[in-house]
Amino acid sequence: MPLFALAPMWNDVFTVGGFFVGVLGFGYTIRQVWKSTTAAVAAERAAEETLAELRTAFRRFIGGLAGRYLAEARSAVASESWMLASTRSNDLADMMGQAPEQATRSADLTNRLRQFAQQFAERARFPEKKVNLKKWQTLLRETQERLDDFQSPFPRRTGDANDPQGPTPPTDPKAPPKDGSG
Repeated sequence: MPLFALAPMWNDVFTVGGFFVGVLGFGYTIRQVWKSTTAAVAAERAAEETLAELRTAFRRFIGGLAGRYLAEARSAVASESWMLASTRSNDLADMMGQAPEQATRSADLTNRLRQFAQQFAERARFPEKKVNLKKWQTLLRETQERLDDFQSPFPRRTGDANDPQGPTPPTDPKAPPKDGSG
């Protein structure tokens, strides 16, 4: 059986060559990991942008459908179609309660819409029952203002913790005005 042995010089050449191949392989691995991390960051950024667009579209959808329900409820009350007014008031409360950034701000509004829905249903069954139409008109105005915020491309800032743009930063009373006056 022949024994293949290399001269010591060739052993050194192959050892140094193997070292360089290992370093190049390690460098290539690091580069691929870097590229995949960069791709993951880009995918995450794209997902966040898509989510923001979907939230805006959903907010506008809710605003549009709720606006239709509001108009139908207003018309039903004006024509004294109390069951339809009850149904649309409940539908409107459902829509107002679905807006994620408005959940806590809309809770009172949603409850009052449901109370009026109940009053309208009672009025349909018992015609002698009265509905406070001044309170209904006030509620309609508040609801319309909220719907205007839903449909606006630039919603008003509330400045509280539920504001989709985050809380309003505190102002420094000693700071000069931003408009350059003073």
